[in-house]
Amino acid sequence: MNDVNFNGVTSTNWNDVKGTQVAPGIYKRSIWSGEKGKRAVVFEFEAGSKFPGVDAHLTGPEQIFVISGVFNDGENDHNEGSFINNP
Repeated sequence: MNDVNFNGVTSTNWNDVKGTQVAPGIYKRSIWSGEKGKRAVVFEFEAGSKFPGVDAHLTGPEQIFVISGVFNDGENDHNEGSFINNP
């Protein structure tokens, strides 16, 4: 039987993390952080809300999973269940 290494494994349920409002109708839930600034964040958007101004990002990849509703990235609508990889 093979031993499985669980060292360093963590688990967070995003529903257990209190959201912080970052813009009107937009809440941020930080669910994981790692080395070199890596992190996982859940953003919750109320219907019709959007980031004010330009949504600028640090360099590096961004992955988006649409849990419910429709996410518009400024060009396309992405329906519930969509996964977007932005390298």
